[in-house]
Amino acid sequence: MLVIGHMKPLRYILALALVAGAAHAAPPADGGTGATGGDTGSKLTETEMKPAAVAKWLAFFDKLVDAVVADQDSCERMATDVGTVIDTNRDSLALAHAARSRHERLPESAQEHMMEGVKKMEPGIENCGGNDHVKAAFAKLEVADKDK
Repeated sequence: MLVIGHMKPLRYILALALVAGAAHAAPPADGGTGATGGDTGSKLTETEMKPAAVAKWLAFFDKLVDAVVADQDSCERMATDVGTVIDTNRDSLALAHAARSRHERLPESAQEHMMEGVKKMEPGIENCGGNDHVKAAFAKLEVADKDK
């Protein structure tokens, strides 16, 4: 069984899996009226990420899943590959963080796709979750979040 509390990288992954999906649940900054000056309530409407942005995000996420799955028996290789995937896809991370700040959400189908990916990663995360290099590689996700 996967222990989330012990595995910070998995928390980062799960946060990314729902990065924009949970943002829409936050109440509007105006106390819930949706009105901001001349705005007539459009803030109450949930918006989904644009299809091109979703495709770009899922392509990044799938690369991350592939790296963890392929390297589930080699923690050092996983650390290197995960770090490379994150480093070479900063634009995808920026896109997701921008969507979250605009209170956009991933379509349900994309969220389901990502949860399936998280399940695929479980064996690798369970095997290598305690490895300091793997933790450091996944911690780059947290740094990227703070940068935005």
